[in-house]
Amino acid sequence: MALAIYTERISRDDAAMAIPALIAVCQSQDAHARRYAAGALGAIRQRPELCIPVLVERLADASSEVQRASAQALGAFGDAASEHAGTLAELYARANSNTRAAICRALSELPAAAEVAVPVLVQGAGDSSDIVRITAVTGLGQLGVQPELALPALLRSVKDRSDIVRIMAIQAIGQFGTNAGVAEPLLVTASHDTNAQVRQTAETALHRLRGEIPPR
Repeated sequence: MALAIYTERISRDDAAMAIPALIAVCQSQDAHARRYAAGALGAIRQRPELCIPVLVERLADASSEVQRASAQALGAFGDAASEHAGTLAELYARANSNTRAAICRALSELPAAAEVAVPVLVQGAGDSSDIVRITAVTGLGQLGVQPELALPALLRSVKDRSDIVRIMAIQAIGQFGTNAGVAEPLLVTASHDTNAQVRQTAETALHRLRGEIPPR
């Protein structure tokens, strides 16, 4: 169902009639079914009062794939799920890399819970997994708040071993606009990088830092 919604073969409004059935499947004995049902609830993004409690419950699922799908689905509900940011943060410490990435992505969608989200994303920026680091630095830029916490982590990420992490970290710094002036020397250096995409991203971020183009 989630695929049908994303490919616009069925509308979210039409799919909403399946929510009670999907909630029932989320509580079934079949882990694969629970995973896909959680994903479908996130794709539909309706009836948060019914869906969010079930998805929060599934964060404690025995299956890491169900945990991942549930975290991602909670993020799809945006700030309607913000009161559960603490539960997502607690899961991060014991989750596998795929679920940690999903948690970072979800927290990035909860601006009302930035006080909880930013410290987790800062931790994610130093994760051992490339995908977690990419998701975390992207999320810090997406939220664009708490520069006193976010910018030091992003500055470290500009020197990451992964070019993709570096590019996303530079882009994220640019989202802080004139609040990221401390990053200018490092971005100037990055604007002369051997990687063309790093150079281009750094040049754009410098324009944002200098107020020459808006950060968003």
